[in-house]
Amino acid sequence: YERPVHINRNIESKFFAGVKGGWLIHDTYSDYAYYHSQVLDEITSYMDKYKYSENIYAAYTKYNMAIHSFSFVVGLRVEHSEVNTESLTNPERNKSNSYTDLFPQLNIGYSLNKDKGHNLSIGYSKGIFRPQIADLNPLVKRISEFGYEMGNPDLKSFYNHTYSFTATWFNKYILQIAYGHSKNFFQSYGENINGTVYKTIQNGGKSSYINVYAQIPVSFGKWGDINMNGRYSHGKSEFNGYEKYTNSLSWGCSAMIRLPVGFNLTAMYAHSLPNRSIYTRTSIPPYVNVSIRKSFCKNKLNVSLL
Repeated sequence: YERPVHINRNIESKFFAGVKGGWLIHDTYSDYAYYHSQVLDEITSYMDKYKYSENIYAAYTKYNMAIHSFSFVVGLRVEHSEVNTESLTNPERNKSNSYTDLFPQLNIGYSLNKDKGHNLSIGYSKGIFRPQIADLNPLVKRISEFGYEMGNPDLKSFYNHTYSFTATWFNKYILQIAYGHSKNFFQSYGENINGTVYKTIQNGGKSSYINVYAQIPVSFGKWGDINMNGRYSHGKSEFNGYEKYTNSLSWGCSAMIRLPVGFNLTAMYAHSLPNRSIYTRTSIPPYVNVSIRKSFCKNKLNVSLL
């Protein structure tokens, strides 16, 4: 639902409202057998019969208003979710969770120069991070002679609060500084009990971070455009009495280049330095995607090489 709201000729405003529903059903049946030298290894072989269902219902409203050089966005989403896990392999650990949450949103903008596209804005939003299906699977499986791995059906979603400042020049150069924090986030870890390691995932963590993001587009006129971006993040995580300060840096670019004879080249590149958390170190290889396209028959036929 959407409609303009007329207050007076100096104020532009619009009201939005809507509802949304999502339903997910996931059934897993796997019989995993590991053979070593053609001999079945019973320690690391297992069977999994698991049913997962997730129902999400939401209603939301948003109000936009502009007064001279100022703009305001106020929104609120009400969300009810139901999560059910059913394991036929470990039925004693089955669990269902349901919760209702409010997610507010606020943004205040100021136009330094409307004609040139110089704008400033500050904002606040609340987001939710849900555990993945595998995180909730109560299956207990032996992964080695000395270790077990299991999901946690008691795992709860956690929430992130984000405060941001954004500056835009010429409607294309962007600098954003954001601060965020969350409580009760979930963390994967292993616990050594009498020489046997039990790996699981639990709530109970705290985190905070500062992100700095910049975007710089470069135009080559009729030949195309390149959009360069970079992000630096500094954060702190706490879990089970451990503290860890982390730094991450990533950068990339995307390009659309017009070649002779009607060919177009699009490319994307992304790279992140290795990132450390409390218990893990993550390395992501560089990502490159390049495609060449050409249209035929008055754009009715498109051919591309990726």
